Amino acid sequence: MSTYSILDYDSSIFERTNKFFSRLQDLKNYSFAEGKDSYSLEVIIPGFSKKEIDITILNDVLRIKAASKDSRGRSIYFDKSFQAPKASNATEIKAVLENGVLNLNIPKVKEAVPASVKIE
Repeated sequence: MSTYSILDYDSSIFERTNKFFSRLQDLKNYSFAEGKDSYSLEVIIPGFSKKEIDITILNDVLRIKAASKDSRGRSIYFDKSFQAPKASNATEIKAVLENGVLNLNIPKVKEAVPASVKIE
């Protein structure tokens, strides 16, 4: 019986595998856009109902978490955090889940209008 060291194998296989998995991590399941009055965030999150998704904002970090079971009873999880734009109004965020796509509309904070004060 022959034995082989891992060093006997072509190391380029490992390099190609690492590149493949690093590219997989770069695939984005979300898109972000800025409009005139709001920001929009679209997140692909299939397999979850709206009752299983939790959206929170704390310290300017928007976090989307979800947990469920698939048809075989296996647990599935989703957990993604985003830096919320500084000029966003966290209390007015609207979220809609449709066909596995979560759409968030994040209104911008209204710009402060300078007020003039008359001296009496």
